[in-house]
Amino acid sequence: MGPAPRQLTVVYDPGCELCRRCKRWVGGQLQLVPVTFVEATDPAISEWARGLVPVGDELVVVSESGATWYGPDAFVVVLWALRRHRKLSGRLQSQGLAHLARGAFVALSGGRSGISALLSDTSTNVECEDGSCRV
Repeated sequence: MGPAPRQLTVVYDPGCELCRRCKRWVGGQLQLVPVTFVEATDPAISEWARGLVPVGDELVVVSESGATWYGPDAFVVVLWALRRHRKLSGRLQSQGLAHLARGAFVALSGGRSGISALLSDTSTNVECEDGSCRV
């Protein structure tokens, strides 16, 4: 991973219910490395994210030094920043589990629009502002 990041920024799709719920979940976790979120649709993103892949299509995480992770690697680095999931992130990078983690992430990401639609249908009466979602 190189020098350990001191700050991570997740570029996410604000129109995706799954993405919004993941954002709330990460925000509710104890963070060993601060994780902030920037909407992929934010006009200011083009100023600091030049050269990134189209961020609406893929999870992108950027460190304060400019190191960038995409897709499954971005997911693992976010887990690494969370106290409760740091060990899991190391296991997911191991040779034995890396392909399984990648496959699971790709399947989830590929079905993101369908999953978001299902979550949106059930979220009409959801209270999540404090991170404790309930229908």
